[in-house]
Amino acid sequence: MSGFDDHFVKADFKRQVINLAVAHGDFPFFWLQNLERDANPDATWRTLMVLGCMGDPHHAHLAYQFMVSNDSRVRAWACFALGQMRDRGSLKELEGLCHDPSTRVRVQAHQAISAIRGMHHHLRHRTDHHNGNNKLILISDDAVKVQNNLSGALAMMGFRVAVAASEGETLQKARHLKPAAIITDNQKGHDNLSGLNMTWDICRDAELRETLIFMLTADCIEPVFLWHGGDYYLTKSVDPLEKVIGVVSDYLQC
Repeated sequence: MSGFDDHFVKADFKRQVINLAVAHGDFPFFWLQNLERDANPDATWRTLMVLGCMGDPHHAHLAYQFMVSNDSRVRAWACFALGQMRDRGSLKELEGLCHDPSTRVRVQAHQAISAIRGMHHHLRHRTDHHNGNNKLILISDDAVKVQNNLSGALAMMGFRVAVAASEGETLQKARHLKPAAIITDNQKGHDNLSGLNMTWDICRDAELRETLIFMLTADCIEPVFLWHGGDYYLTKSVDPLEKVIGVVSDYLQC
């Protein structure tokens, strides 16, 4: 595997997520109300993210019930929460979710197993690592150099590629092309709709719920990006092209 890790479980990340939760409502009482079966799934997966960052094993039973949710983000963040709580009782179900239809769930299930067992749990690629299986990736960046570098590297891995230079164009193409993943910058020239807002719009679009969203930016916005529904954050000034391609490839071939 190239570049795949569980980098968003550090103490600073956890504090920032809990601070976001506190800013949105009475903590933790407001958030625990989102763990009712008929709650808005977007509120539920955010609550599961918060529970995971709290890491209190006494809340494991609350996360456990959502491993069978119809919403992939809810299932994925339930895996995250159980992993951070080190809940060994959920290992069998987590192993089952390693074969979930949703990529984000499979990835988070592997990560949770790794956290619980205290060892690296390799992703099980469904295809050869150098075969993108013709999946389409939409690159959303107004910098032509970034578009070209990502497009060339992804094409060599066997992926199909489309590009967009603004948030509006990205949304239009995403709705038409239904890409497997979007790699987006946060700020694009004259476009006042940030990549963060676009992420929230995409994750709430019924036809794009399963599209993975990767943020590649110089902005320090990882917790907020994931809070908006994103899947993986990468930093332009730190992460080399090889790691970016490795992470995207690992996700899409899990």
